[in-house]
Amino acid sequence: MFDQIQFSADQGFRAWEDNRVHERPIREQTAIGKKLEQNGMTMGVFVAFGIGRFEDPAFVSQTDREYQDMLRGHMRNAVEVAKRVGATWCTVVPGAVNQNLDPGYQFANCVANLKAMSEVCEPSGLVMVLEPLNWYKNHPGLFLRTVPRADVRRVQGSGIAVVQNPRRPLSPADRLPGNA
Repeated sequence: MFDQIQFSADQGFRAWEDNRVHERPIREQTAIGKKLEQNGMTMGVFVAFGIGRFEDPAFVSQTDREYQDMLRGHMRNAVEVAKRVGATWCTVVPGAVNQNLDPGYQFANCVANLKAMSEVCEPSGLVMVLEPLNWYKNHPGLFLRTVPRADVRRVQGSGIAVVQNPRRPLSPADRLPGNA
């Protein structure tokens, strides 16, 4: 990995992305952060929550204290990872659609859970990124498939943002109200 970072820096790249950096040993995370800094590079996003949960509807179904405490724990870990690797952005994947719950309730639950996570992120400066993924091509069943579902204004915090994949053009369904 360190040779890859060096090669990328030598080619003029100024950022590095490692979705699973949080799974690497702490010593390796620290070394990655130092290598990036030595090369004038920054860490792009890493996945703070959602890997392995693409088929799990809990994020849009549960808002109990135990579940939200678990989410806060993931974000506390993400804040520490971000400090070690020099990241300011992390990805959160809200999981799958719950076929047995009205979409409006799922959206409300998603917002409530994002608020709980944002409470941890905001003070540290870490920003959660939501990325609507392509439902039709390679991510069927995920809750977050369009930009309106990622309407983070309802979370009312600075610890959250939406990224639009440039490989997937916006469709009319992706337009936020008032942003035609």
